[in-house]
This record gives sequence, structure tokens and C-alpha cells, in this order.
Amino acid sequence: MSDVLVAPAGRSEAARPRRGAGDGPRAGGLWRGRSVPPLAAAFGAAAATVARFGYGFGMEDQAVIALKGVARADRTAFVGDWFTAQVPQPHWLFDLVTFAGERLGALPLVYLLWWAASMLAFGLGSAWLARRFIPERPWLAVLV
Repeated sequence: MSDVLVAPAGRSEAARPRRGAGDGPRAGGLWRGRSVPPLAAAFGAAAATVARFGYGFGMEDQAVIALKGVARADRTAFVGDWFTAQVPQPHWLFDLVTFAGERLGALPLVYLLWWAASMLAFGLGSAWLARRFIPERPWLAVLV
């Protein structure tokens, strides 16, 4: 699609188009796209997290909050376990993810996808905040 130049009433010369006002990939370039800061922030957060803590499946918090979802997916798991049966678990969404992953037989892959989705959510959130509060420097979202 071509750019359309519109002259204001009373002027003979055409108005200059705004930067990035055109359609297509030429408008603003690759690094001015709306998806680059969130993806860069997500990648940066993921790289920093893995560099500092590593990625461990079924360790730390996952070992505690995954029990209810595993018990729901496999009725023979944790039979007679007081903690799984009696203690309220407020992580209902993670329980559903764990249930689905356990039923599919792909719990490690589902947890990895969950982790990647959380990094993307962080990237989107930090990019949105940077765009909202410092619109002239949205690349600062990557530094968060």
C-alpha cells in the first residue's frame, strides 16, 4: 500500500508524512516494532535467570506446589498423604497445568513451556511499563 499525502486546506504543498506512518515493513524498521522490546526483555530475563539459578525441573517450589496436580492426574500417586489430601493449595492454575502435563505424559515439557510463558509475560509487562512511563525510551524495558 502506498503512502497518501494530504494537504491541509489552504496550503498548496503536500503535508509531510509522519515517521512510521506508512504501512508495511519499511515503516519504522525492525527495531522500532512493537514486539521487539517485549521479546528482548523476555530473552534477557530468561538468560539472566538461567545464568544465576539455572533451570531445574521438579525442584524447589515445583516440588511443593505440583503435588496436588499430580495427585489429581494419577489417583495412585500420594495415596494416604495427609499434605496432598488436606492442605489447601491456592495454586489452582498451576494445578491445572500440572494435571494436563501429567495426563499427557509430558510434564517436563509443559513446565518448560510454562516457564517460557512466564518470561514472555515479564517481557510484555516491562515493555508496557516502559512504553507507558518513558515512551521516548522503550528500550529501557530490556534493562529491567
